[in-house]
Amino acid sequence: MANDKQLPEGSSRSGVAAILKISSDSGNRKGFCVWFTGLPGAGKSTIAEILGSLVMEHGRKVTLLDGDAVRTHLSKGLGFSKEDRDTNILRIGFVAAEIVRHDGIVICAAISPYREARSRVRLMVGEDCFVLVYVATPIEVCEKRDPKGMHAAARRGEIKNFTGIDDPYEPPLDADIVLDTLSEPAEADARRVLEFLSQKGLLGRHGEPQDKDDSESVPEMHGMAERELVGRKAQAFFEDLWRHGDPWDLESSEFEQAKYARQLAILDGRRYARALEIGCGAGRFTRLLAGIADQVVALDIAPTAVARAQAAGGGHGTVEFLATNIMDYDPRSEGPWDLVVLSETIYYLGWLYSFFDVAWLASELFAASGRGGRLLMANTCGGGDDGLLHPWLIRTYRDLFLNVGYRLEIEEVFRGTKNGVDFEVLISLFAKAPAEISASAGT
Repeated sequence: MANDKQLPEGSSRSGVAAILKISSDSGNRKGFCVWFTGLPGAGKSTIAEILGSLVMEHGRKVTLLDGDAVRTHLSKGLGFSKEDRDTNILRIGFVAAEIVRHDGIVICAAISPYREARSRVRLMVGEDCFVLVYVATPIEVCEKRDPKGMHAAARRGEIKNFTGIDDPYEPPLDADIVLDTLSEPAEADARRVLEFLSQKGLLGRHGEPQDKDDSESVPEMHGMAERELVGRKAQAFFEDLWRHGDPWDLESSEFEQAKYARQLAILDGRRYARALEIGCGAGRFTRLLAGIADQVVALDIAPTAVARAQAAGGGHGTVEFLATNIMDYDPRSEGPWDLVVLSETIYYLGWLYSFFDVAWLASELFAASGRGGRLLMANTCGGGDDGLLHPWLIRTYRDLFLNVGYRLEIEEVFRGTKNGVDFEVLISLFAKAPAEISASAGT
């Protein structure tokens, strides 16, 4: 997968593994997203699947994100309130945007009932590479096509918040294509979308020569050379920041110290034999961590930060500071770990690397965690317009760790003010449950 590495057997549930099998195309071919919206039973998934097959006939690789499948896995636990529906759509949109960013093709089929959420997805993906398809099947036709009788159950009040019955659907005003499924079969509708993609210049016409063989392009897109280049740029960036002092007031800020104290309180009450801290900075939290762990290995990408941490000392326990990128570190070879700490790291990993790289890292950390091992994440939200600081996006990354097998043990929001700006920190404590370990061992 990402970085030419595969997920370890038994470490990933089928839903996130399917999402991670996303193909990227390189060369001069542009990635794009086709987004199908419409009422339940309108025919979105059927047309999307046919379109996917037609696009593959052009020599392109396609990822299909179906709303029902995403709800089962990536958005498991969400309900059907407007807020939860929007969160689900934005999660799908984020994954779609990542695929397009890597020149891949993604076809999404989701009810996506609200205009605002659809508009936000269009902005996330990019206007030039987003195609909104409205499958305009009337509600009465959807009811007739419903083999499970869900519409009838909704009308009897047995199912609540059912789109089109007691929950609204806002027809798009900005659809690129409107499909009338009453007058054309599904394959004809799919071919109409295919023709639109060709006219828009997103897809060559059938039979046209392709730019590059796909079998050669995937390793080039996610290969070692690209990861090493990203790593060198990241190291140079953070090294420059640390050379100019404490870039985010990590040592002196009352907000940071209070946040660290809260993290420690959540972890306290238990002694850890071996702990891995990712993104230790100048070692402020590392020294606190050493008070509850016998051995700590603390990593940071910036050598200057690690040098400062070493100079300050490691606290009460045995601490080893390493100047290295977590993407170049093999946690499994040094494990098993009783505790892994990701403090503010997801933001920077998400900024530097693809969604798939972070998912791969989550699976590696799960595999490296010992029986009953814990993983602590603390991610600050707010304080700016940067999309990676949005709470829903932080939660999307959080859910990756649930989908590779961790169980959420404790979660809380810590709020505070820093430099006159209000922040909130999502603190999540996961555990690798023994039952989940034994269940995955047989697969």
